[in-house]
Amino acid sequence: MEQELRRALQTQAGVKCSDAALLTQLSTAASSHGLAAKEVASRLGAYMLNQKIMAGGALSGATVDHFLSALARECNKENQGRGAATPGGTKWDGAAGARYPGLGDSNRAEQQGPPSTPITGRTAAAVAPGFGSKASPATPQSVPRSAFKARTNRAQVVSTLNRHIPRATGQEARLVHAEPRGVQLPQRHLYLMERLEDKVAAINARISGWRKALAAALAAAAPANGQAAGNGEAAAAAAAEGLEIAPVGVPVQEDSYFVGRIVCEVEGGHLNDTAVVLEGDTATSEGARAALDLSQLSSYRLFPGQVVAVKGVSPNGSRILAKHIWTHLPPPCPRASSTAPGAAADAMKVDGLIGGGSAEAGLSAVVAAGPYCIADDLAYDPLHEMLTELKASPPQMLVLLGPFVDVEQPLISGGMIDVTFQQLFQTQVVERLQAWQAALPSPCQVVLLPAVRDAFHDPTFPQPAIDLQAQDQQLVSLQNPCSFAAGPALLAAVTHDVLRPLSSAELARVDPAAPADRLGALASHVIGQRRFFPLYPAPPGSCLDLTADAALQLQQLPDLLLLPSDLAAFAKTVAAAPATTAGGGYQPAASPAAQSSPQVVVINPGRLAKGSSGGTYAHIIVAAGSGSLASRCRVDIVRV
Repeated sequence: MEQELRRALQTQAGVKCSDAALLTQLSTAASSHGLAAKEVASRLGAYMLNQKIMAGGALSGATVDHFLSALARECNKENQGRGAATPGGTKWDGAAGARYPGLGDSNRAEQQGPPSTPITGRTAAAVAPGFGSKASPATPQSVPRSAFKARTNRAQVVSTLNRHIPRATGQEARLVHAEPRGVQLPQRHLYLMERLEDKVAAINARISGWRKALAAALAAAAPANGQAAGNGEAAAAAAAEGLEIAPVGVPVQEDSYFVGRIVCEVEGGHLNDTAVVLEGDTATSEGARAALDLSQLSSYRLFPGQVVAVKGVSPNGSRILAKHIWTHLPPPCPRASSTAPGAAADAMKVDGLIGGGSAEAGLSAVVAAGPYCIADDLAYDPLHEMLTELKASPPQMLVLLGPFVDVEQPLISGGMIDVTFQQLFQTQVVERLQAWQAALPSPCQVVLLPAVRDAFHDPTFPQPAIDLQAQDQQLVSLQNPCSFAAGPALLAAVTHDVLRPLSSAELARVDPAAPADRLGALASHVIGQRRFFPLYPAPPGSCLDLTADAALQLQQLPDLLLLPSDLAAFAKTVAAAPATTAGGGYQPAASPAAQSSPQVVVINPGRLAKGSSGGTYAHIIVAAGSGSLASRCRVDIVRV
């Protein structure tokens, strides 16, 4: 167990542990809580990231002690949730079957015998579909009070971005429409048809696109063929023609550019300083690989599947001595709002990016991510509580990210419900939202994005939009992932947890003098790689389908990037620093390159429900006025 744990710590958490005593502590904790070595290592990695403890070094005893205390509290909460979700006894009382209409057998209350699925008191409360519905008082078994109902920190603001911006926007009550952008999947998307040729074609297309983007970035940063820098498409085309790209695997004695993707030397292994390999495409390099010598680089952030451009020499073809590496090439801005506020509105009208407002208008939006019910039941109390809090002062837009019917919820995974997953979604989510919208004093459009963990929807990524059947103007569904315009902002969202697997897979060398902001650096990979899910191979459970790879591309630089994750909730600005001869990687917020670059507001709203307790959501306020949207955007992370 200890040897397995040592390997898992290296691969899952990116830390080294040779102390036998610490390994024994972790092994004992894993056995006592019934966790596998990989699960303990994964939780340790997430704990270190949330506590802003840098990975890559040796594991300290203090870190282990604090982690084990947190692990014990977390496991106790999970055990209590499972105990409450599966109370002892399966005695059925006909009165407990008298529930709300529209679910299961309408004559269940008149039956004298037990139903096909035993109904417990908790299950009776779980399937109540009405908005704000409670369990029947005739339920024969008492339901213990959950940690969610006993919470004392409801509506507490956890953190705030741009606190100086007032919460009240003073905007008129108007409906803001979500207008999709980018490649759209058909409603009846075919999947499970991925071939090896499709994977190769998708990887080659990424590398080829990166080569063109590098040429355009270099053309914008320096004069090309006598033309002024930033002279648009002519300079980019000239740079593309003159940019010398050397094939990977071929000896090159002079400084040249090598473009390819990062892979690990050992299949399925974890990156380290001596196991980083660059793989070229089939068109220019015939898929050849060469080891990367990173000894001359002062800082970098690499992960498997990352497409990069390396400047250096390759004396023998099998190894590239890297002198400079470009890891970030942000997508183009859809408008000039960050650099020329006065021309922003005209540019938006030309590009068709206005979703119900001008570039200088304000916006009020709320973003939440599933699960939307606690582990104890399926009553969707966290969703009900959030809607109740928003009822008095509704936002212009409510964005709900899946999962809505989570396959990992104990009652669902245990087969303890007697309704279909589609019925559960329709009654507990769709009808609840429609009733809430009907009672609002001002209009609010609700946007739903599915997740791979949704039991009622196609488990593939990218994922088509949900078929809402009675879809109207105020309740719409978009695909996962997607970009869409809303008022003055362009939003990009993905329901996959991108940050957590990136945190485990990333190999980083950071300048000690640079400010520590690892969450911002992880989020910057999505922007810099122009891709909603840049990690490849994808971790198990991702359901990645490269036949629809075009839908994973981030084609335009968003104003707001929504990245829900199990990691700590946050809201921060991340610089979309382009690649230049001075730097082509992640730029800390305090650096001159970051301050002169367009800013993206990255938001992890957290989970609305965490086990048996409540979670958080994000409240976004964009103040009306000129200037970049990031400078006039306030984000509050609020506990439900």
